[in-house]
Amino acid sequence: MKLGWQFEGTCSLPEHHDAEAGKRAKLARQACVSCPVISDCLEYALANDAYGIWANTNRKQRKVMV
Repeated sequence: MKLGWQFEGTCSLPEHHDAEAGKRAKLARQACVSCPVISDCLEYALANDAYGIWANTNRKQRKVMV
């Protein structure tokens, strides 16, 4: 896995982190649609049992993938 991919993700924009808690998941999922590093993101999330939205999936959806 290449390093630094997180900075290339569309979810790294400040508006995704400054949003109200209830809107963060929706914004994250919308950002994933056009994200250039979605495959790196999913690989990371699966390898690290990440919490939250990663590669347009939540933790429960990723548990089924492994």
